[in-house]
Amino acid sequence: MTMAKRSNHHLELLHKLSLKTDTDVAEFIRSFTGGNGTLEAMVSHCRDYTQHVPIFENLLGSRLVMGGREIVTSAYRLLYEKASENLIRALDSVSFGDVQIAITSGISSIDAYVSHRADKWNAVNPDELLIDSRDHKVSFDDKIDSWLPKMTGGLELDKSRQNWTHFKILRGIRDKVMIHAKDPSYERSAQEIAEAINMFRTGIAGLLIQLHDLFDEKIPSMIIYDSFAPDVEVVETGL
Repeated sequence: MTMAKRSNHHLELLHKLSLKTDTDVAEFIRSFTGGNGTLEAMVSHCRDYTQHVPIFENLLGSRLVMGGREIVTSAYRLLYEKASENLIRALDSVSFGDVQIAITSGISSIDAYVSHRADKWNAVNPDELLIDSRDHKVSFDDKIDSWLPKMTGGLELDKSRQNWTHFKILRGIRDKVMIHAKDPSYERSAQEIAEAINMFRTGIAGLLIQLHDLFDEKIPSMIIYDSFAPDVEVVETGL
């Protein structure tokens, strides 16, 4: 028994893309734009920090290593990328443990996205700070029910959609991680693993898209790709 695999075009493209010099970047821009774009024009454009980075914004990902230092440009995107990587690993190994890691990272990514929006809110609303700290804990559900409408001017998350239903199921799976860790042994069928992977598409990627839409914020390409990924199916194979 095995599971039909799906590729991750975004990760494959990242692995193939190697731009180590200014000449490499200039040539990539020239080829990508059919000779109409130049490195100089892009640098001039990007001097305005409010502008997005054309061509590269969705290819660079959330993490860079420069001068021996790791630079994380987006915590929620890094967590999501780790989740997506573990989904691929789960397909290769038919491992529910990898699915659990993917779910945990994916849920953390959603929480980090809400925190990312709260940081933006706090920067311009110093008299109405949204704080989640050790001394002032705020549950994730309270953030969704109370923080979101405040930050969006009254818009609420539509919990009637399948995204929220699947998110709650995946959150239940995450919460059982420690229970299984204490068991001497347990088993999961390939079908259960496939169902959890498919729910990630709606419960994690789909919910993140909903949240981005509430704030009219650009959605990272990896999240969009995963939300439209085909079903993972269990295939019976002969011995």
